[in-house]
Amino acid sequence: MGESFHDAVINCVLCAEAEFALDDFVTVAEFGEPIYPYLKPIDTVCNAPDSDFWHTLIEADNYHALQLLEYLYAGKVDCIYIDPPYNTGAWDWKYNNDYVDGSDAYRHSKWLSFMEKRLKLAKKLLNPKDSVLIVTIDEKEYLHLGCLLEEMFSEANIQMVSSNISRKGASRMNSFTRVNEFIFFIMIGDYVLEPLDDADYAKKGETIHWQSFRRSSAANIRTSRPFQFYPIYVDIESHKIVKVGDAIPHEMDRFAVEQIDGCVAVFPVRDDGTEMMWGELLKNVVIELRKAM
Repeated sequence: MGESFHDAVINCVLCAEAEFALDDFVTVAEFGEPIYPYLKPIDTVCNAPDSDFWHTLIEADNYHALQLLEYLYAGKVDCIYIDPPYNTGAWDWKYNNDYVDGSDAYRHSKWLSFMEKRLKLAKKLLNPKDSVLIVTIDEKEYLHLGCLLEEMFSEANIQMVSSNISRKGASRMNSFTRVNEFIFFIMIGDYVLEPLDDADYAKKGETIHWQSFRRSSAANIRTSRPFQFYPIYVDIESHKIVKVGDAIPHEMDRFAVEQIDGCVAVFPVRDDGTEMMWGELLKNVVIELRKAM
């Protein structure tokens, strides 16, 4: 068998010596000389024949990626979404190439310095006439982040909203169960918030899931509380609730209920066919519907 590439390299080194200039291998920047990031193409995907849209996926450290975008799109970006490390105390982020953990007495100030550098770049990218910055965070740093955003984006309208991430909640030792995180919206320039009250939340042909209204635990099957198993009639075209039917006894087949022309009867049924129960009593649903009408 012929010698391997590794063996050939070793043999070549043993046979002869050669000298090379250091500059041929290492690029050195003089003090104060700028170093510009660049994009190295890895792969491409062709657009569909009827589409003019194009996208660029940048694989890099977030800070370096933002630096690169600053040269190309300063003041031109309409929306930036940032999902930073939450500084939970775990080794999930680095400062000056070292992981920061819960024992670091300066982990909050390090996190703020870490965030400030990235937010400064983000601000340069955002369109000052009409743009939005969105930042997610949890309770460990939301107060510090809020103060930092107020200082850096004093001209913007800043609002924090709560985002429900788990209905059941994430249990923690000797702490309250956490069900939410927070989202900061930093709205810049002549932005407009468009209400979605009249939006179509379900399109024709899509599967509608009612998890937020249907009980999900194994104990909440239909037979446990028959008064919370009833049909909700939804108009097939408009997707609006037309009527709430009467509760039916557990021995009655749900397909035997009254049918309304142009409507479908919706029950609290899992995808596997298990009949559950609604999260509200029939009378409470009727009251809420009357309020909305």
